[in-house]
Amino acid sequence: AMENFAAAIAVCSGSTSSTHLRTIDLGNCSLNEEATFKSLASVVESSEITSLCLRGNTGLGGRLLSVFASSLVERCSSVRSFSMCDCGLESRCGADLGQLVCKFPNLEELHLECNSLSNSDVGVLLQELRSHDHLRHLHLDRNQLDDGAADSICQYLAERQVLSSALTAPCIIYTSGNQMSRAVLDKIARQGLCSNDRVRQGSLCVSENQVQHGSVSSLVQLYGGNLYNFASNSMMPSLGAYLRDSFDLVHIDLRHCQISDDGIKKLVDDGLQKNKCLQYLDVSCNDIHLSGFISLLEAIV
Repeated sequence: AMENFAAAIAVCSGSTSSTHLRTIDLGNCSLNEEATFKSLASVVESSEITSLCLRGNTGLGGRLLSVFASSLVERCSSVRSFSMCDCGLESRCGADLGQLVCKFPNLEELHLECNSLSNSDVGVLLQELRSHDHLRHLHLDRNQLDDGAADSICQYLAERQVLSSALTAPCIIYTSGNQMSRAVLDKIARQGLCSNDRVRQGSLCVSENQVQHGSVSSLVQLYGGNLYNFASNSMMPSLGAYLRDSFDLVHIDLRHCQISDDGIKKLVDDGLQKNKCLQYLDVSCNDIHLSGFISLLEAIV
């Protein structure tokens, strides 16, 4: 029963076996008690946890975020991956979120998708993340960001480039499902990308934003060999044609694009089956059924 969950975590924190814990996944557990997060904080501090997942606990977005942040007295240097996806994080929680993130100085991956973070929240968060040299993936998909978030994102990426060294990891910021315009996304991409030989440096996933048109060749050049989605069924023939002769497009993200079986068939027939360089293709969360799936398999197998 969930009313005994805090007690169970407390027992775990007092056990010598807790020092062997590496992953804690409490996704969709309906955690809503202060005692639970106070006990969880003690477990994280006293062990070598590398991955902590709290996704789907929608009550965490209110006062519990502050409780959890303040309960973490020590900096937990072992935590590499932290997820608060779909945790009910609301606008104006940036300060509490920043306080929490600063307790994990060696974060490599931070998941904050499917919340209600505002432009100002992201600004506060990025300010705190400037000291996180190892951060490689920041997921801000499906929040309440618009073009007003561009300045803080560009400034963050610019500073990462200036400080770029063997000790500073490339960072990818994911912003799909927000309300950013094509012009702003292009601005951010130009700021973040260095060159094609480092296609991951500061690149940006822009699927399901307000970007619907554009030349495939110019966008490929802009995004440094990675095509992050701005597509729909109507764009599949031109994308397929580019793939037919392309040697630089290695990563395509087409999530949430309303692509149907017909769109997949056009992509395949017009060039995908002839491409030998593509390494990554994501077409999840589309309207693809058996016939489209079979077309895709026949092209890549």
